[in-house]
Amino acid sequence: MFPSRYTRGRELLVASVCYALAKALELLDSQILATGGIVSGHTLKHVLAAIAAYWILHMLQHRQAVPQAAAVSEEPVPVH
Repeated sequence: MFPSRYTRGRELLVASVCYALAKALELLDSQILATGGIVSGHTLKHVLAAIAAYWILHMLQHRQAVPQAAAVSEEPVPVH
């Protein structure tokens, strides 16, 4: 409904997917451990949750404000 005021908002989607996969690994904890015998799903959950946090940090470090006129218009804003 509302145009974004900052660039790189799609990186939140990457972080969300990583977090959803982390939750799936948590649910499959014992099956993953039984399959490989090396690491559990709980361990892999922490790795993917850290990657999700990294993507959010990356987005915040690299985003830029969208000019106000571009935020109101329907045309896509070029990303450099």
